[in-house]
Amino acid sequence: MLGVVGSKYQPLQNEASCDFLTALIDESGAVFETAGALNGGRHTFVTLKLPETMVFDGKDGSEDRTELYIAALNSHDGSAAFRGIVTPVRVVCANTQTAAIREAKASFAIRHTGSARIAIQQAREALKLAWRYLDVFQAAAAALYAQPMDTDEVRAFADRLVDVDGATSLSAKKSRREQASGIVKLWVSSPTVAPIAGTRWGAYNAVTEFVDHHAKVRGRGNPEAVRALRAVTTGSSAQTLKSNAFRMLQTL
Repeated sequence: MLGVVGSKYQPLQNEASCDFLTALIDESGAVFETAGALNGGRHTFVTLKLPETMVFDGKDGSEDRTELYIAALNSHDGSAAFRGIVTPVRVVCANTQTAAIREAKASFAIRHTGSARIAIQQAREALKLAWRYLDVFQAAAAALYAQPMDTDEVRAFADRLVDVDGATSLSAKKSRREQASGIVKLWVSSPTVAPIAGTRWGAYNAVTEFVDHHAKVRGRGNPEAVRALRAVTTGSSAQTLKSNAFRMLQTL
């Protein structure tokens, strides 16, 4: 048993995720990249890699590349709708970028009901919004890359991001200080941040690297799997922190 669902719930099989993405290949030039299952098959994902690549010249002469993907995320336990998302992934350390951009949406959802298959056939129209997201995200990322930032500014930014001063208990304050320190430590010492260090784009990627690869995981289960799932779960604390970081760095 995977979960308890209502009488109107209809399973959307894994094949439907592939059918949905296959319908996009001819239009986008994308290719299948990964597929898998988490939590005993309760959640599944299939991704397409888009032909577009975002490239910045690193300060050490290297290239800082961010690949662009479309992912189909499905659940079989009634916990979430079928979702399509556009997600930029920074190649050097597999950071999943999450930016709440006012001008463009990056996802849509289809409920597990009798009309779901019809909705999938209409998904390509919804994904026109996603192409808009890619254009706006790249412009916003370039603007962050062009803005300098020093370590003292990153410390102040990290403290504000996790709201250290807003903690209402000693344990909460300690936890938030550890999060802020973890972000600053990556800013200072991570080899994946080094090529873009000294910029707001570097500060943002210190946050995403911390969330995707270092943040504590509660409960049981494989920590990497838990981080991977919450990185693409709408409304998760991981996505919220990344979106807040992106927004704050745009307005500093």
